[in-house]
Amino acid sequence: MLRSSQFRILTIALAGSCWLSGGVAVAADDAPNQQQCADSYVKAQTQRRDGDLMGAREQLLVCASQTCLAAVQKDCAQWLTEVESSVPSVVFEIEGADVKDVHVEVDGVAVDEDARAGRAVSLNPGKHTFKFTFPDGTTKEQEVTLLEGQKNKAVKTSAGGQGADATSGNGAGDASGPEPTPGEGPGALPWAFVGLGVVGLGVATGFWLDASGKLDDLDGSGCAPNCSSSDRDAIEQSRLIGDIGFGVGIVSLGVATVLWLGSGSGSGSATMDTEARRKRREQALKFDVRGVRGGSLATFGGSF
Repeated sequence: MLRSSQFRILTIALAGSCWLSGGVAVAADDAPNQQQCADSYVKAQTQRRDGDLMGAREQLLVCASQTCLAAVQKDCAQWLTEVESSVPSVVFEIEGADVKDVHVEVDGVAVDEDARAGRAVSLNPGKHTFKFTFPDGTTKEQEVTLLEGQKNKAVKTSAGGQGADATSGNGAGDASGPEPTPGEGPGALPWAFVGLGVVGLGVATGFWLDASGKLDDLDGSGCAPNCSSSDRDAIEQSRLIGDIGFGVGIVSLGVATVLWLGSGSGSGSATMDTEARRKRREQALKFDVRGVRGGSLATFGGSF
């Protein structure tokens, strides 16, 4: 709805009220006059904006009356249709007792007999407290959250101590929350680092042996100290790759150890990593290996 059109129509309504006050009779004594039409027009919009759909509906029923100006009546009728579709409602299902014999209160207000007989009860969106008083004097309460447009939501309860209060949608659940699940162990991430560590140490061993063999070959050739630069570079390259592999292997095994210790290997759920924690840890881990003059530099960082 546009603010400009609201004020324009309101002005028309007020003007019409002044013009009709000269003695034009209304069709019925209980029909709203133009001042009441204008007041309801404004109040309905305010209440609808504040989430009081039930109050807005009452005001829209007033300003949608045929005794109101046509422009006001048209807007209110359209808004009334929209509000009606947005107002949520509930129906009661009681196990072990006739609904008509149970006293039901919603937010401290008694529900009429027709509603307890199976008719839907319209309420504002939001959280509501339902209290059921059974013929034997026992009472039960539950909280239910209603969403806009949620129609005929079943609010279920049972007489006496049998069954459990429930709703067919997003009613109040167990306040204690979900039971803790047993620990699931360290997960796959530590094993991945163990594998990476083994591969790194294997690569280091292989290239160090290769560098040692090439050095022995050069010593046996008698080219020292005038051996070709390509032969010397090949030895240095093998050594560098071996150093990098060694760094990767040692750091990976260290990370695996930290992850294992951090995950907790006992059966207590309080010491176990949840899936969310493991995912955050995987995202936080950062590993880097760089070749530097005379060797390699491996760095590892993250939050645990």
